[in-house]
Amino acid sequence: VKPMLLQDGPAAPEQSVSVSADADTVTHTNVDPQTANEKLQKRSEKAEKELAKAKENLAKEKSAKRKLYSSLVKLANELKRTRAETETLLDAAKYADRNWYDGGMWRGPELLPGALDTAPKRTTREAVSLSDLFLDLVIVIAFTRVGVAVQNRGTIDAPILAYFAIFWFIWGKEASYSTRFDTTDLSSQAETLLTCFAVLFGSLSSTGDFQSADGTCMMAVGCFVAILHFLLYFRVWVWFRYTERTSELFAVKMYAIFTMFMTFCEAAIWLVGIFALPEDFEHRGYIFVAGLVFSMRVPKAFLPNDL
Repeated sequence: VKPMLLQDGPAAPEQSVSVSADADTVTHTNVDPQTANEKLQKRSEKAEKELAKAKENLAKEKSAKRKLYSSLVKLANELKRTRAETETLLDAAKYADRNWYDGGMWRGPELLPGALDTAPKRTTREAVSLSDLFLDLVIVIAFTRVGVAVQNRGTIDAPILAYFAIFWFIWGKEASYSTRFDTTDLSSQAETLLTCFAVLFGSLSSTGDFQSADGTCMMAVGCFVAILHFLLYFRVWVWFRYTERTSELFAVKMYAIFTMFMTFCEAAIWLVGIFALPEDFEHRGYIFVAGLVFSMRVPKAFLPNDL
């Protein structure tokens, strides 16, 4: 906008007036500064409210995403646990449906389904095999014979406790193997039957003292069963000897080595008591104590027990 000339003479220098406009306001350079400040303050307050609202919405969105992520993690863990349980049940069903001769009658040792699981679980009790039932009956007979000895003596002395412990640990050895490994092959069945015959033989000699032929027979029973289990776990070690340390089956190999060491020491102690020391040796009871110590097993030392 150019101002008009009011008088003759040289032209006055041009003056410009800037005008800025938008959808809400029109600002002129000659507008009152107080009014401009009020409008600017209103726009600033409006922007602050919008920013606060945006922050609130963002916080709500983050909270919702956090809850969603937590729910997804719980769902993933639940699915993982369900999958693991399903795989165990499928393996158990597959094991239960197979024939006893599948894989060969003299096949290598196999872990039972879920033998490596440490979490307690409820499982249906399977039918007891004839060999296991025979072993249970033989152990009951042996305990009954020990009870007869208590009745005849009228007291519970050291030989009675030692003979009871020998039968108890023999039953524990058989249970430890049968709850971890498959026992339907012929080698395991033969070992169980030989153990049953040894226990029957020992039950006839469970009424004598340490310094007697009955004590020697009980040593022979413990030695024979220890040798059987040494050979049984030597077979397990041969089967799993190439297992790498990173594999979960490495615990099976270490369990076999530990059991072989314990049974070897136990058999050696019984042999010393039978052949190296006289039958009337005064401290023969210490041989029984040492043999029973090496008959013990630490629960869940390498493999978990069946619950």
